Amino acid sequence: MAMKNKSLVFIGIIFLLTGSLTAKEPLKDYSFIRGVCHNLTPDQETLERDLGFMQRLQLNSTRVWLNQRAYESNPEEYINRVLNYVRTCNKYGVTVMPVLFSSGGFPALLEKNARAGCEKYVTAIVNALKKEEGLLMWDVCNEPNCNDYYRKAPPAEQQKRNDEIASVCKVLSEEEVVEEVVENIEIEVDNGLTDNESTEVNSENAEQTEE
Repeated sequence: MAMKNKSLVFIGIIFLLTGSLTAKEPLKDYSFIRGVCHNLTPDQETLERDLGFMQRLQLNSTRVWLNQRAYESNPEEYINRVLNYVRTCNKYGVTVMPVLFSSGGFPALLEKNARAGCEKYVTAIVNALKKEEGLLMWDVCNEPNCNDYYRKAPPAEQQKRNDEIASVCKVLSEEEVVEEVVENIEIEVDNGLTDNESTEVNSENAEQTEE
């Protein structure tokens, strides 16, 4: 009998679902999404070229990678870039899922002095995008345990490090500013796994076989 091991491995991405273009609550069916991973492009011409390619391929959503360090180097300029990205995508009928953090942020995100910077960054991004029509959903952290801090840990340390990473991801998804923005939106985090287990986790350690 196969059983999920919630305590050891958690899902690669944690969503705060906001539904479709103007939905106020999660949809029952997201199968219409045909998305692609993308980055903030260096200029408007390149962005619109890429969006034109997406239209030709009948893609309708992007998963865009954001960066805390880039934000901190010039907050106002970075926020304007992100806003322009979302609004340009919306003009082309393409929704956006911003990725706030990635697995490479660990173990730095576990440091005590990292919390304030993370909160400031998340607050700025969420407040900037919370009323944008093209916002599809939030990706709090991409593949949180796909990093050397977890993967190369001694076996006796992996559980502890998994719990540390899961705790940070859960805190980030429950920041007051995010909760306020996504009021009435379903947030499911259980060491990164949803209670209904609707998403299959494909990993060497994701399943435990019980005789």
